[in-house]
Amino acid sequence: MSIRPTKSQLIGELVMAAINATTLTWNAYVDAVVTHYHDTTQVTDRILKFHVASTADEVEDFARLNTQTVKRMLIGDHKLVADIEDALIAALPEDWRCRLLTALLDRHGLLLARKPPAHADAAGQITTACALMRKAAGAVQAIAPILENGTVDAADAPHLVPALDAVNKVMGACVTLSTQLTTAIGQYAPPARAH
Repeated sequence: MSIRPTKSQLIGELVMAAINATTLTWNAYVDAVVTHYHDTTQVTDRILKFHVASTADEVEDFARLNTQTVKRMLIGDHKLVADIEDALIAALPEDWRCRLLTALLDRHGLLLARKPPAHADAAGQITTACALMRKAAGAVQAIAPILENGTVDAADAPHLVPALDAVNKVMGACVTLSTQLTTAIGQYAPPARAH
C-alpha cells in the first residue's frame, strides 16, 4: 500500500504550485488568506493571530511576518490549523482552487460538483449549461491525443491524468446541472396524472 500525502501536505504542495505557476505573489496570497480568515472567523474563535497593521510603517513588516507564518504552515514547520484551511483554499485563483478542492475530495472518493445557482440568479442559471458545454469540449480535447493511434498504451501516459481530470470536471458539471434541473422540475413541472 503506497502512502499518500497528508491533507496538510496536499494543501501545501498545491498552494506552492499555484504560486509558482501564476502571477500570484506570496504577499497578495497571504493578504487574501488573512482577509478571508478575519472575515469568516469570529475574533473569539480565532486560533491564529495574524498581525494587522494600524500604521503605514507596520504594513511591510506585518505582511512579511504573516507570509512567514503561512509559509511555515504550508511546508510543515508548524501544524496546519483546520480553521485556516478554508482561507488557504479561498485565496487561490479559481482554477487552482478547483484543482485543490478536487484533490481533497478525491481522497475520499468524492467528486467536486458546484452548488447550482439560486433561482433568482438568471445569469447563473444559464452559465451552468455553458459550463457543461465548455468542460465537455475540454474533455474531448484532452482525450483526443490518447485516441489518435486507436489504442490506449504507454505512449499515452503524459495525457492520461489531464484527460481524467477533464472527464471528472464534466461529471461535476453534470451533477450541478442535474441538481438544477431536478429543482426546476419540483418547482415548475406539473404533477404527473394518475392513469
